[in-house]
Amino acid sequence: MSFTPEEITYLASQSLARLATVTAGGQPDVVPVAFEFDGSTFWIGGGGELVLSTRKVRNVASGNRDVALVVDDMVSFDPFIARGIRVYGRAADPVQRTGLVGPGFYLPITPTTSWSWNMDAQPVGETWYPARRADHPPTPGTLSRRLATPQPTDPGNRIELETMSKPATIDEYINTAPPLGHALLNELRTLCRDAAPDAVEQIKWGHPAYVHPDGVILFMFSGHKAHASFAFTPTTRAAFEAELTHYRTGKGTIALPYNTTPPRPLLTKMIKYRVREHEHDGVNWM
Repeated sequence: MSFTPEEITYLASQSLARLATVTAGGQPDVVPVAFEFDGSTFWIGGGGELVLSTRKVRNVASGNRDVALVVDDMVSFDPFIARGIRVYGRAADPVQRTGLVGPGFYLPITPTTSWSWNMDAQPVGETWYPARRADHPPTPGTLSRRLATPQPTDPGNRIELETMSKPATIDEYINTAPPLGHALLNELRTLCRDAAPDAVEQIKWGHPAYVHPDGVILFMFSGHKAHASFAFTPTTRAAFEAELTHYRTGKGTIALPYNTTPPRPLLTKMIKYRVREHEHDGVNWM
């Protein structure tokens, strides 16, 4: 499993998180941090060598590589609407790169498990929002980083990390989705090809994505237990707000139940709008 398009959209919309690390003496420590997420790794750091002396970096350097990250926000108090994502991960040593605040030193954090709630920003009911848990197998780009840091001694765990894989093609992705969703996912794929024939099909962050020839993601879709999700930029979704009143939507996503017919004319218009907003207005992905 991996982050869904709704979760990726949410992470892209937020800039502040809380990072929990543990000191060499066992004291938990939590600090607010700016963060980036590139689809496989969270990056936390800043400019200048002073970053290397911060408590969070010292805690990781002491050997306490297990960290936790929370990204959440309060959409409304009345009605009460909250949403968020909690991530458990493994931190590696800081590396020099150009990141959110410019050139500097950044801690790479590879997610291992995550929980999200209320990505579609619904008012709370009589009980708290149910959480979606996802276990994150390492991608080829992060496997070497994760294995370079101290690992559990259980050989079974190590074998699992090395052998787990994600679908490499959209055909594989659809074939591994719930059987109930195969017809709708194939229909969405055909629709994407028809509406954006120049877009390149790729797997991004574990899900089907359609990429402009210049390399920018245009839109994505994904399969879940009982529905498919189509992900656009928030600006594309907002442009069709009046036509989406009968659908459950998130910041940039539309939920499409497997047992319904997708709104092909509407999705086609949204796809063409998304291509146009990128090519003419320079709107990139999230």
